[in-house]
Amino acid sequence: MSIILDPQSKLKRQMVLAVLILTVVGTTIATIIHRLELNTHPLHLINPPLFAITSLILLIRLYTKPQSLQQVINLSLFQSVMFVVMPGWFYSLKAFTSSNITLVDNLPPISSVSLMLMTFMLITLRPQRLLKATILVWIGVAGPILTYFIFNPEEVYSLRGLDLLISFGPVMGTQTALIFLHNRLQSMVESLYSERLQYYAQIIERQSIRQNALEQAFTQIHNGPLQT
Repeated sequence: MSIILDPQSKLKRQMVLAVLILTVVGTTIATIIHRLELNTHPLHLINPPLFAITSLILLIRLYTKPQSLQQVINLSLFQSVMFVVMPGWFYSLKAFTSSNITLVDNLPPISSVSLMLMTFMLITLRPQRLLKATILVWIGVAGPILTYFIFNPEEVYSLRGLDLLISFGPVMGTQTALIFLHNRLQSMVESLYSERLQYYAQIIERQSIRQNALEQAFTQIHNGPLQT
């Protein structure tokens, strides 16, 4: 039985399918690259293939069952947050507890994934949940990394350290502010749209009342003593 989606849900489904396809391709390439490396951390051998498999499962489910759009979106966001938050906390704690390991040399390139994740949230989440989810993701992802840089400021002077500081600090903060602005603008547009619909409904109701009054007056005149 085919499911007919509204145009907005149909467009959102196409976008989620495209993102899942790119995710599967990207994580598959990352898996191959890590397999070819000589000294690869075990986490690098687990995260990319696991991410690729789960994304492929979600891709197949959304393609075969369009009605599962919201469920696939929620699961995609959950797995993305887990695969971004887990390396940030793991490598930050590992660098904290070891004097021979630096965060800038071991942290995977999760900054670009974090920005993509927040953009994906902007498109797929409802405004009521978007701002809270964005703030939680920012704290969960950037919190351990920025905290590490506070206690290890010497790593910020490297190019990678400066890039991480800017990405998880001002850039994610600016994106959070833009998401807040987007929420306010969307709320204003929805409020204006609701007021306009209410205004049109009042006009239609007044016209209906006026039309009924004219019909009653015409009936009274046609059947009353004036007609006689």
